[in-house]
Order: sequence, then C-alpha cells, then structure tokens
Amino acid sequence: MDDQKVFAQVGALKDEFVFRTCHDRLVEVYNDRLNRWEPELLFELVATIPFVFKQVIVFTHARKTRRVRTGFGWFKIRLPVTYQVLWVLVAHDFEDGHDLIS
Repeated sequence: MDDQKVFAQVGALKDEFVFRTCHDRLVEVYNDRLNRWEPELLFELVATIPFVFKQVIVFTHARKTRRVRTGFGWFKIRLPVTYQVLWVLVAHDFEDGHDLIS
C-alpha cells in the first residue's frame, strides 16, 4: 500500500486490482455508530477481523502436499491522503497464525 499513485491510476480506469500488503499502514475505517471515518493501523484491524468463511485447502509446494485450515475475512478501508475506498481481504492460516493481506 505504498504507492497510492498507482491505486489512483487504476481506480481512474474503473478497473479492479489486487495488491499484497506486508507493511503496517495507517488507514481509515468507517465507524457506523458515529457516522465517520476514523484512523486505524491496518495490522490492528486485521487482528480483530472475524473469519466469515473457513475451509481446508490442499496444495502442492516443493513436491509436498499440504493441508491448511484457512479462514477468510474482509473489510472496507479508505486511504487517508487520497480518500480512495478499498477492500481488504485477509486469508488466515490457523496452524501457523500467518495472514495473507490483499
């Protein structure tokens, strides 16, 4: 989420895109109760997300088959400078606690 210019360019094309996020960033999340956007750290939001969908996924990597129990959740954010609204998708590995944030 470092390059907000790229987000704005893709958004101007009315196209969809997916970026993987690996650094904590200040974002804004909408507070329905107070009817306003509030600043939050991305990783703090990810830590509180409810996993709406859970599934066991089987995949092969380096000639080994792995079974991983995963959970998926999502939420809407807004970038503080450009006010561009984006969706964050989180895939959580319950076995090692790792999150993939897109």
